[in-house]
Amino acid sequence: MARNNGNNSTAIPPASSVGLIIESLFFVVLSLIILAGNTLVCTAIYKNRKLRTKTNYYIVSLAVADIMVGMFSVPYWVYFRLVKGDGGSDTYKVYITYDILCGTASIINLAMISLERCVSVTEPAIHRNLSRTTITITIICAWIYALAVACVNLIDESYLKWYPLFVSTMSFFLPLFVILIAYALIYKVAQTRERARRSRSLAREIRIAVTLAVVIGAFVIAWLPFFTMLLITVYCKTCQVKYEIIIPFTKWMHYSGSMVNPIIYTHRNKDFRRAFARILFSCGKKQMTNFSYPTKNAAIISQNFVSARNTSTSAEASDNGEIRVRTRSDSSVLAQREKQTIQEGETKA
Repeated sequence: MARNNGNNSTAIPPASSVGLIIESLFFVVLSLIILAGNTLVCTAIYKNRKLRTKTNYYIVSLAVADIMVGMFSVPYWVYFRLVKGDGGSDTYKVYITYDILCGTASIINLAMISLERCVSVTEPAIHRNLSRTTITITIICAWIYALAVACVNLIDESYLKWYPLFVSTMSFFLPLFVILIAYALIYKVAQTRERARRSRSLAREIRIAVTLAVVIGAFVIAWLPFFTMLLITVYCKTCQVKYEIIIPFTKWMHYSGSMVNPIIYTHRNKDFRRAFARILFSCGKKQMTNFSYPTKNAAIISQNFVSARNTSTSAEASDNGEIRVRTRSDSSVLAQREKQTIQEGETKA
């Protein structure tokens, strides 16, 4: 989600070839982890009906956005770093628009998850009456919002002096404000209920606080460096920034958010862990079956070959036996015929 704006540019800085190779390896590994983790989440929800809850519909939408990041955004970044190195090309602008779409969609889905959980805790009656249609509409609205923020990037650059501030506000600071308010309400309600029950309230409050701190902390750590760098790069002309280090680092940080999202939102769910274990076990079992399949085929072919050879040998032996029997029988017949001929000749004589 970098931006190229005339002289105040976040164009891709040059770097040494060794540094680029090492940097690219980190991004490639990151891309593979993003794809594996989020695909595993989608597969688990697809195969397990028990996981098709209201919250998990938003998690699927989040996983799809993160898959798009791992499948296209990260590889395109590596491509432009290694091959293009030009922040002003049309292809790079298309990449930027797509990157903003994926990043904003991921962040907005995080905000939607926080709102859904807030409603489930503060207004459980309303949450129970939420239909799949309502949830689907809210997910579609989140993606339309992300698309609108990204498409503003395509307007002529003479109108875009305000765009870095606009995208930072709409894609980060506003969703962060929503997430903070939602989780603050969740914590407040949970704290009140635990005090009313008067049973292990302190331990429960600490667990809730730790969970919310992890969610908010991971989001801020992943995205704040990038948007800070973006605003400084565009609006602070006198700031001295080592772009060849800062830009790749901030890009890796905000892409890493797509890696940790499936971990944060599924690690405390036993159903998710069981579904993951089943999927991984079945994949490993298939791999072992495929690995042993050629050996089994070879053994079967060898057995068939040996049995066929034994059969042919026995057939040959039986054929030879029949020939010998036929030869002996034929010689005895000839001997009897000769005796008959001699006896007939003697009788005539």
